Amino acid sequence: SQSFEYNYGDFIPVLRPFLRGYLNRCHDLKTRRMKVFEDNFVQERKKVMAQTGEIRCAMDHILEAERKGEINHDNVL
Repeated sequence: SQSFEYNYGDFIPVLRPFLRGYLNRCHDLKTRRMKVFEDNFVQERKKVMAQTGEIRCAMDHILEAERKGEINHDNVL
């Protein structure tokens, strides 16, 4: 898979226009996937925890660590 830090177009100039579009699409897809995960899973688990106070799954442990400041939101995602 193509890393966002390492761009083959830097070494093979003829690939630059193709890779730029490809990397933009990869970044957009990653952003959309993370938004779906955030909205449909992370936020839903936070609501359940707020209502019940129970920790019932691994995600709840991760969210509790975020609440305590042990990890940040990027670590959660």
